[in-house]
Amino acid sequence: MFRDIVRDAAFSSDRVTVPSLWLREQAVLHLGMVDEAIQVIPNFVDPDVYRPRPGDLRDLFPEIPGWDDPARRPRVLFHGSSFRALKRVDDAVRALAMVQSSREVLLVLVGDGPERPRVEALARELGMERRVRFLGPMPHFDDLLARADLFLLPSETESFGLAALEALASGVPVVASAVGGIREVVKPGATGLLVPPAEPVALADATRSLLEDEPRRLAMARAARADATTRFAPDPAVDRYEAALAFRA
Repeated sequence: MFRDIVRDAAFSSDRVTVPSLWLREQAVLHLGMVDEAIQVIPNFVDPDVYRPRPGDLRDLFPEIPGWDDPARRPRVLFHGSSFRALKRVDDAVRALAMVQSSREVLLVLVGDGPERPRVEALARELGMERRVRFLGPMPHFDDLLARADLFLLPSETESFGLAALEALASGVPVVASAVGGIREVVKPGATGLLVPPAEPVALADATRSLLEDEPRRLAMARAARADATTRFAPDPAVDRYEAALAFRA
C-alpha cells in the first residue's frame, strides 16, 4: 500500500539507513534501491534500563504456589507486542498449552491491539486462561521483563527485533521465529533458540528444552546480556549515524 510513498521518500533522501541486513535486502528487492546506497546501522539498547534484576514475579501473581521452593518455582514466559496478526501471539498461547513441566508455567503478555480479543478467546478455549496473564499496555515494563525466564517472539516477520534485543540485554534468553532481522539479533544456541515461523509445536519444544535445563538457560542468560551490550551498545550506533551525516559539515 505504501510502497510508492516509501520509494519516493528513500530516493529523495540524502542518506538511507536500515537496522538490519535483511531490511536492506528487502529495500533492494522491493524498492529497486542500490545495495551500496543503504547503510546498515543496527538498533541499540540502553544497558542501564534493560538489565538483569534479582527476584521473581510473585508480587504480581501471589496466588501461584511454589515461589519459595526452588524445585517448584513457577516459570515465566514473557511477550510484549502490538497484538497484530503478524506477531502471531496466538502461537505463544498454543505453545504454552503444549509445554509439559513439573512446575507451573505462566505466559505474561504485555500490550494491546486488534488480535487481543482473539488471543484471549483462544486461551479460554485451550483452558489456559489461568496461566495466560494479560497486563495490557504498559509504558515501562523493563523491571517485569528482567524477572522472566524466557522471552517468546513468534512473529512471522520482524525488520529487526528490538523486543528481542531488550530481552537479551535484560539477561532473558529468547525463543523466536527464524525470520527477518531476528536472525541477526539472536545467536542460536548461545543467546536463545530460533524455530520455523508459524509452528507452535517447534516453539513449544524449544521452550520446554530450556525450561528443563536450568544450567543451559542460565548460561544463555549470561551470554545474552554480554552479547547484547557489546554488539548493540548505544555509542557506536550514534557515532555511525553522525558519520553518515558528516558530509553536511
